Amino acid sequence: MDQEAEPMGQSTPPELAPDAARGSGVVKWFSKGIGFVEQDGKEEKGLPDLFVHYSNIDMEGFKVVYPKDRVTFVAAEGKRGPIALKVRKAE
Repeated sequence: MDQEAEPMGQSTPPELAPDAARGSGVVKWFSKGIGFVEQDGKEEKGLPDLFVHYSNIDMEGFKVVYPKDRVTFVAAEGKRGPIALKVRKAE
């Protein structure tokens, strides 16, 4: 294999348009800095769960979310599948 693997959690997030639309959903689980968010409308629209890494949580201090927290995010396609970027707790 000629491709170098990036260390886990060290990948560069994809570029986002400045006006990228924010989605919303619920944290399914989050542990040891990684987890998944279930998008609103998953069943009706067939939307996938989104992977979230703590580095993509947009808050001050200790970056953590908990199961069943309502969040907003920008959905993007990562190197290994759909991811949530700019994750914020919903107000």
